[in-house]
Amino acid sequence: MKLRAKFERQAVAAPAPKPAAEITESERDATVTPAARNLALAHYLSRMVERGLIADYTQAARMLGVSQPRVTHLMSLLLLSPAIQEEILFGRIAPGDKELRRMARVAEWREQASLRAR
Repeated sequence: MKLRAKFERQAVAAPAPKPAAEITESERDATVTPAARNLALAHYLSRMVERGLIADYTQAARMLGVSQPRVTHLMSLLLLSPAIQEEILFGRIAPGDKELRRMARVAEWREQASLRAR
């Protein structure tokens, strides 16, 4: 009986399948453009001020550890047309900082779209 027990086939648990490859933090960040990150931050800060969680953009600047003019620049991204904001957030366009400032200075959304097309 001892020999039989020794050579009997024992049920071996199959190894658990390896989890699907997860996206690492660096891979996830690679897909988000700086313009999209800044625009999302501007929307977040705007909501915080609206809800009274922070008093103003000066307090937001202190909280983020950046200058007040930098926060003003971030908030100017909210002046972009909704269509341009959507394209930035979904990664369809990735304008640079200077191009964003140039577009945000234009009040008319149609003109902003024509600037983006250039």
